[in-house]
Amino acid sequence: YFENTGTDANPVFSGSSLLQAAGTTINVGSYSRLEIADFDRDGLKDLLVGSGSGNVWLFHAINPAAPWLFLAGTLLNDAAGNTNDALNSGETAQLVVCLTNLSARAEGVFARLLCTNASIMVANPVVSFGSIGSNASIRNSSQPFCLVVSPGAPVDSFYSFELQIWHGASPVTNRFKFAIGGYAATAG
Repeated sequence: YFENTGTDANPVFSGSSLLQAAGTTINVGSYSRLEIADFDRDGLKDLLVGSGSGNVWLFHAINPAAPWLFLAGTLLNDAAGNTNDALNSGETAQLVVCLTNLSARAEGVFARLLCTNASIMVANPVVSFGSIGSNASIRNSSQPFCLVVSPGAPVDSFYSFELQIWHGASPVTNRFKFAIGGYAATAG
């Protein structure tokens, strides 16, 4: 990225800097092309990047005056079950989520966890996080979500979860999956 420190009629380009998203340098490989536009119609210019490999990425601009919350990670604890850190048929597990805020302070944050499959019940689907400062992360370690897996839940099947993060009038939705009898959570 070269910034024009002059005018349109008489441009002067300063030293280069690498474009970043969420503090990480954007690297999509070679033969990339970008477009800048307000793709989500929020008044901020977003970045759409296509690469020679055929992948396309959309980087949403962050409003520095508004919170920007997202699910940064999950930690599953099945200490009440067989302690293999995985969901298994017939056991109860606790789920801790890590929320990160990359922009302005967020007040009154809470999250709702949903699972559409009848084999898994979320016993306490709503957790309050309170306030999350700018460039800060928080976990619900003292109030984890409780997942109850039915004894007949099929093994080696992925179960989809939706985490709705609320800090205003509408939620930010994050999706992830856990496998019954498996070890990894996957995004998607």
